[in-house]
Amino acid sequence: MVEDGLSRRYVNDHVDRVKRMFKWAASEQLVPHETYHALALVAGLRRGKTAACETKPIPPVDDATVNATLPFLSTVVGDMVRLQRLTGMRPAEVCQLRPCDLDRTEEVWVFTPASHKTEHHGRERTIFIGPRGQALLEKYLHGDPQRCCFRPCDAEAERLAKRSKSRKVPLAYGNRPGTNRKTQPQRSPG
Repeated sequence: MVEDGLSRRYVNDHVDRVKRMFKWAASEQLVPHETYHALALVAGLRRGKTAACETKPIPPVDDATVNATLPFLSTVVGDMVRLQRLTGMRPAEVCQLRPCDLDRTEEVWVFTPASHKTEHHGRERTIFIGPRGQALLEKYLHGDPQRCCFRPCDAEAERLAKRSKSRKVPLAYGNRPGTNRKTQPQRSPG
């Protein structure tokens, strides 16, 4: 695989996948358990100790690209992206943000997610939200404090309202809800 130009990480991922398959097969008694134990001893390729190439780190998206994308997003999704850029939140953290999870007693709000990417390492995650983020969040904090601030149904309702507003055929031309129902159909529904 190294001769094919595959990266060290990609090769290690393949090796780990094979190990997992044999672990499952050994647990199901499809192969002898010695086979899995022998495979478990195979070490992965180490950085700097192999001829395999390294992958390039993925840089963050530049602000120009984000700003060019924002006009094409719904208000809800656009606000989610803006909040991520201001606070450094991960996408899952923005999605699970609820008013009850925010500590708004101080000048800078504090958000402690219920679960996050590195919690299994025993790390705490605290996100600080400054004045610009607070202004962005303000319209999403009303209502049920247990409800997520950014909800897909709100984005979809906005999209459908925008689509309905920009329609070209008037509602009076048979496209009104309920006008496609026949009073005496030839066949009964179902």
